[in-house]
Amino acid sequence: MDERAWLRAHDPERLLDETLGLCGLEGDARDRKLRLLAVAYCLAVKPFYRDDPLARACVKRAGRIAEGEMPADALPTYRALPPDPSVGAANMAAQQAARASLAPDAREAARLCGRYADLARQAATGDDDPDAFARARAAVVRCVFGTPFRAVDFDPEWRTLDVLALARGVYDDRAFNRMTILADALEDVGCTSAAVLAHCRDVHASHARGCWALDLILGLS
Repeated sequence: MDERAWLRAHDPERLLDETLGLCGLEGDARDRKLRLLAVAYCLAVKPFYRDDPLARACVKRAGRIAEGEMPADALPTYRALPPDPSVGAANMAAQQAARASLAPDAREAARLCGRYADLARQAATGDDDPDAFARARAAVVRCVFGTPFRAVDFDPEWRTLDVLALARGVYDDRAFNRMTILADALEDVGCTSAAVLAHCRDVHASHARGCWALDLILGLS
């Protein structure tokens, strides 16, 4: 796969496999990105599991494990739920996604969460075009991992106190609507990274925690 094909790929699982093979991430850094991807997929269908405290707790724990706030051995044994027609198909699939965020293998967590999230949205909307949901998932993969085909330089001098405070607020609050403000702040301190500025200003990007540009700004692995 070349960069042109990577940018156009709509199969999120193939795209993720290709990206992992090209980006060279390993160990904790790789698992962090994958677990955050799983959490992002879950949060996209949060309205369907909002009333399930166990599901909410699963996603919260998965996020804390990804951030290193809990040890990886805090992962419980993941088991899919038995079918429960009483909660509705969308709610059931969303609950499955939430529980899958704690699958022991981070790659498997991302795969399962994505598939269950798509099932939840499809059941909720009645949309018979699964490709639309696949394209949305692929966009999140690109946001989290960035292009593996070119290195992006980032001068540490651009990490001023104001820039870091703004970036940390975006990250902690998942306030991705402030990414354009962050781009302006970076430009004000002399940032000339066209890739970073463009990604921060892309109003169509599916930003999530683990976003490659935000990670680069904050110095996160």
